[in-house]
Amino acid sequence: MLGRIKYVFFLCISVLVFSQQVDNNVYVTSDAFSLKTAEQILVLSRNVKIKSYVYQFNSDLVEYSMDKDVFNFYDNFSIFYKGQKIDGENLVLNNKTKMLTANNVLMTFDKYFIKGATLRTVNDEYHLDNVRVTACDGDPPVFYISSGQMVMYPKLGFMVVFNSIFYIYSIPVFYFPAYFMGGQQYSKISEFVPEIGSNLVEGNYVKERIPYYMDSRNSGYFLLGYLEKLGVNAGFNHYIILGPKNLLNTSIYYNPQFMQGGVEYSYDFFQKEAEESGYLFWYLFDKEKIDNNSLIFKAKWYQKELINNWLVDQTPRLRVESGIRVDGNNTIKAGYEYAMLNEIDYGSVSPDISSWRRQLELSLLTELKFDIFKVDNELAGLTSAYTNSRHSRAWDTVKLSFPFDIFDFSVGSEFMLGYDGISPFKHDSYQISNENNLLYGMKARLPYFLFEFDAKKKWSGEYYQRKYSFRLPFYTCVDFSFSYDDITNQFSVVFKM
Repeated sequence: MLGRIKYVFFLCISVLVFSQQVDNNVYVTSDAFSLKTAEQILVLSRNVKIKSYVYQFNSDLVEYSMDKDVFNFYDNFSIFYKGQKIDGENLVLNNKTKMLTANNVLMTFDKYFIKGATLRTVNDEYHLDNVRVTACDGDPPVFYISSGQMVMYPKLGFMVVFNSIFYIYSIPVFYFPAYFMGGQQYSKISEFVPEIGSNLVEGNYVKERIPYYMDSRNSGYFLLGYLEKLGVNAGFNHYIILGPKNLLNTSIYYNPQFMQGGVEYSYDFFQKEAEESGYLFWYLFDKEKIDNNSLIFKAKWYQKELINNWLVDQTPRLRVESGIRVDGNNTIKAGYEYAMLNEIDYGSVSPDISSWRRQLELSLLTELKFDIFKVDNELAGLTSAYTNSRHSRAWDTVKLSFPFDIFDFSVGSEFMLGYDGISPFKHDSYQISNENNLLYGMKARLPYFLFEFDAKKKWSGEYYQRKYSFRLPFYTCVDFSFSYDDITNQFSVVFKM
């Protein structure tokens, strides 16, 4: 049949069922089609598009077996999802067994390109063989990670590359037993070089995190480092995913002066899980939570956690926090916690400070975008009760941003609307006073590096921070950054893809 023919087949709803979307309308478009009655096979050819309100499958030849409930996308195919896509060859979707296989797959999402020889589903997992991961253009790219296998966990929201090697100009440089992508808990353990920086308690430091993987629900990292003021630093941080809503984290760190560590449990009431194993790649594509509202409970028991340059015992710390997206411009956040705290001013003769704390906080965040500038506003309040005192404050922070060519300028002010009482803890009132504050900053995207400047000072003139950052993006795929605050005399060095 010549010409473009548009039609809707009820049987193509199974594509939507496989990808677990809620819209039951699936539209199929092709330049030609035929029906093999004896074999019960529908053949779609030339410029085939199978589209729902979320997904779009493109191919030049698709066969659907009615009795087996199997789709075959021959030759090249593409899957589009929110402006990002998966390309490959010979895609097979078995709607009865929830199995998927494809060859020569290239997944493009966020800033990453993931290329693999074979993609297949194994229970609730997606396995990709002979993998190359990069954020660089070109073939071969300047920087990339190569591995025999990557496993993706759609229900758990992360993926891991096993026994991977980091290459620079095709020369092997680093070995990773496990390289993690996705999952907020893994943000620090996938950097290519040790963390280098300084703070008042540890002094200058170097920390290397060595990731390990046990199974889909048990993973973490070993830490080895040296702290200028405390000596050798060693320990581990282990994550246990108890379910899509439950996360348990335990950690222990040693240095010659003291031990640190504890346990934290969190439960996300609004976190969503795929209803069936065929839910396709949603966590890779979505940068934001599927549900804009959140309600999270956290329980923590921790000894000597470094908070705002003070060591703090939290035995225990119980917290409930929530967020409600009112509309496209406004978000309400609230939190309540009860904690038994002990603050240690390490290296000082000052005695430890102990008290329980009950704290309630509420904020309204507003973002308004105009043609030549953007306005961010935070209207917030906080009240805290301690064993022998109380403290409360309310403030409004207004920040204006002006993007101009290669420069971004920002200026704002933090207005203290009310301030009463005092906190017994220094870490509790870090960079907080009853004065109004001035905020300003700049970003400059220069030919070979990015320069950032950020400052916060009291209206009376005293600075809280004055931070300078230099980033050297190489081929737009690897960032080397150095930042230094000349007020706090602290610095950090980061190298990541």
